[in-house]
This record gives sequence, C-alpha cells and structure tokens, in this order.
Amino acid sequence: MIVIIGIDPGASTGVAELIDGRLVHIYQGPPVGALDVLDSLLMEHSGHADRRVSVACERFVSGNQVQSHQPEAQQVVGNVIRACQKHGVDVDLQAPSDAHAIGQTALLRKLDLWPLPHHVGCKDADDVRMAVRHALLRLARRHARLFQALVNGAKVD
Repeated sequence: MIVIIGIDPGASTGVAELIDGRLVHIYQGPPVGALDVLDSLLMEHSGHADRRVSVACERFVSGNQVQSHQPEAQQVVGNVIRACQKHGVDVDLQAPSDAHAIGQTALLRKLDLWPLPHHVGCKDADDVRMAVRHALLRLARRHARLFQALVNGAKVD
C-alpha cells in the first residue's frame, strides 16, 4: 500500500491523502487543524509493514519581496518536518511550479482528484487541490509505474 500525504502550507493549509493513487482524505483550513490531521494520519499508518508512507509538502522559499513573506507557511513546513521525523516518515519539499506542471486541472479531474469547495466546507478548494498536486508529484517521482497506470486508466490493485 502506497500512502502519500500532500501538504500545501499557509494561513489556510491543505492536506490530501492518496492511497494507491486514490484520494482518501482531504482537509483545508487553519494550520493547527491541518497539523492535527497530519499527525492523526501518520499515527494511523505507523507500524504497518505493508504501508509505504511519505509526505510531500510545498517548499517555501522566503525572498526579499514583501509578498513572499508568509510566516504561517514557514511555520507549517517546520511542523510538518518535525511530525515526519517523529513518525520516521520521509518528507519531500517540492516546488509549487513542479506540482502545477504534473497536476494540471484536466488530469486531476480525469483521475477524480479534484475536490470541490463543499467537500472541505470552504469558499474554494485551492489549498487542498494544491496538496493533491504535491501528493501526485511525489507519486510520479517515486512510484512511476503506479502513476503511469493511473494516467493510462488501468485498474490498479
């Protein structure tokens, strides 16, 4: 079983859990709730030899521009890394541009990985969609065969 948890950090944080390429759990909201969800998911999967668990989180790079200063995103990334270390889970920090490139809207819709705002109880689902993109990028990079089977529409067991 391949479990990938995608995280989009920020004042509104998105969390998306993929199991064998299927969207199983989503969250979008305050960072403290997202970190609770992450910790709960990591605890749920820990200690199971048949589960390959990893986390894919957006890499946040602080620049000199005022617009790029996002303390919430920085704090979430730090807490995600700490939670992964605590549970012995690998974490990938990924560029948002890479996640967007692999997780284009048409592909997410085709794979039924397109959460709607009412799924997360928010006015939009942008953060959870970005979390899905990060999880999908990790899937493509580390589990290419499974990713290709999903894209080609093959049944994956």
